[in-house]
Amino acid sequence: MSIKLRNVTIDYGNFVAVNNLSMDIKTGELVSLLGPSGCGKSTTLNAIAGLIQITSGQILFDGIDVTHKSTQSRNIGLVFQNYALYPHLTVFQNIAFPLYQSKSFKNNVKKINNDINLKSKILKVAKHNKNIFVKINTVTSKIKIDIKEIRNALSSIEDWLITKSSVYINGFIDNLYNDNFEVFKNKQFSYLLDKVKLIYWQEYKNIFVNIFNDFNEELLKLDKNNEYYKQVNEIIKMIIKGINFDIKAFINSNIVLFKKALKSHMKSIESEISLAKTNAKQKGETFHFILSDEEYLLKQKEFDLKCEEFKVELVNEINSKIKLNIAKGAIDNIIDIIVNTKEELAFSTEEILQLQQETQLTTFKKEVRKAVEEVSERVEIQSQLFKKPAELSGGQQQRVAIARSIVKKPKILLLDEPLSNLDAKLRVSTREWIKKFQMETGITTVFVTHDQEEALSISDKIYVMSKGNLQQGDIPVNIYEKPSNLFVANFIGTPSMNFMENRINDRGEILINGKKMNSISRMRNRDVIIGIRPEHIRISQDTSTNDFLNDEEYETEIISYELLGKTNYVKLKFGDDVISVVFDSRLLTKLEYNQKLKISFLRNHLYIFSKDDDRKLLEVI
Repeated sequence: MSIKLRNVTIDYGNFVAVNNLSMDIKTGELVSLLGPSGCGKSTTLNAIAGLIQITSGQILFDGIDVTHKSTQSRNIGLVFQNYALYPHLTVFQNIAFPLYQSKSFKNNVKKINNDINLKSKILKVAKHNKNIFVKINTVTSKIKIDIKEIRNALSSIEDWLITKSSVYINGFIDNLYNDNFEVFKNKQFSYLLDKVKLIYWQEYKNIFVNIFNDFNEELLKLDKNNEYYKQVNEIIKMIIKGINFDIKAFINSNIVLFKKALKSHMKSIESEISLAKTNAKQKGETFHFILSDEEYLLKQKEFDLKCEEFKVELVNEINSKIKLNIAKGAIDNIIDIIVNTKEELAFSTEEILQLQQETQLTTFKKEVRKAVEEVSERVEIQSQLFKKPAELSGGQQQRVAIARSIVKKPKILLLDEPLSNLDAKLRVSTREWIKKFQMETGITTVFVTHDQEEALSISDKIYVMSKGNLQQGDIPVNIYEKPSNLFVANFIGTPSMNFMENRINDRGEILINGKKMNSISRMRNRDVIIGIRPEHIRISQDTSTNDFLNDEEYETEIISYELLGKTNYVKLKFGDDVISVVFDSRLLTKLEYNQKLKISFLRNHLYIFSKDDDRKLLEVI
């Protein structure tokens, strides 16, 4: 499931926690929200979860506006920094707990039993003739496949309708509001698009009502005195009942959702208008739109007429793309099998035993046990199911929390600093496991962390935040190699980047401590901030490369050092500045305070940032 945040703002009055945030998370991605404490990352996660109401903007799951939907109806799994396991329950009971609250899980158990009843009915009609049993099963499977293909085709038609209507709605809204009313444009867009989506779902419902009516009409045409009528009637009704479990609740929930959404959009728009009027009054201004109220109502009627056009086009698209008349052929096939299959073929003893097992009705408790065992194996804690949380390590408790959040098979997994309570070694192994687990399941995952190493190691994409603002959203390698501004450059990398104020002359030359760099900048006559990472500075003992920006080595002096085993980390007096350098410990095994050290800067690793307020990256030389 994809996630889109569009111009999301969360304003608490005395401060703005999230400011005009937009992001696009694709289905199956693992995305990290990264930043220091108080940057708004957990607030953003809680808004996605529905735990916090946003002030303005939109949150969309697979293109559906869920801004006003409750947490329970968003189909998410949520894991906090605190595992929040019930100490008096076993691991098994902790994982199973959400299933007892889940209507969808209970409905799924009913569907399983309906399928079992159908299989029993077919076996009875076949009178234990394997030929008839196999053939009727094939036909019933084909009906389900046909229904699935219809639903897939309808999904494609939905995409077509949304794309087509979105283009029209964007143009329509441009005539309603000027550029100063971006918030109103977003809210109005959601309102109008949801009106179109409601038309789609009502037509979706009509299609399946017609399909089920077709089956019933074809059954009525059969001769009720025919010895096979009763069996065929029972089989078809069982099939329709099973399909209804899948479809009816799904369709109705979407219709209810969009009807509620339309009401919520209207309330939100009215609230926004009231707020805008209040703000304008405080400034001594008058709030008004481009159109008068009468003109606005006329535009709404214009859109309603366009919706009728969309409906006609939708029906035409459905009729041209989808084969809906599946009932007659399916029923004729079942009758033909029963009447004309003469060859008797008995089941073997093993097959009879297997059928007896497969036609045993399940129970809610059995399905709970099956679901818990399946998910516990996936998170590798199957041997710990009957222990209490206190008997587990921190890493195991974290896996139990994740298992509990995914046992209902959510489409989105939200992790809020899940590794913060673990020791360093366990954090590494657990984050490796989370990445492996996410890749295997393909679940869309949002991971909140303040630890850049965690984010860089497991993410498909990273969104770096500061003071409620998005600083950069990109793949990890670009976040590291192409930081968008000085904040990202400083925040990403351990140790952090070295920065020095400088000026580029009218020839694009950069002088650092009196030595001219041998690469020319595109900038001219500009005050800038230059930066270079500690790992991109070479000491004279390192002869692995000679591709440097400076022709002459710089002489520096060690003012502090740390021996870290594989590497040495030193701070050097560099003119009036202090810079950090990291190098292989084998290059220089003995270090002393005030020791002289010669260094050079690697080419293509000197970052040049603007000194303006945005501190954006200008170029790398």
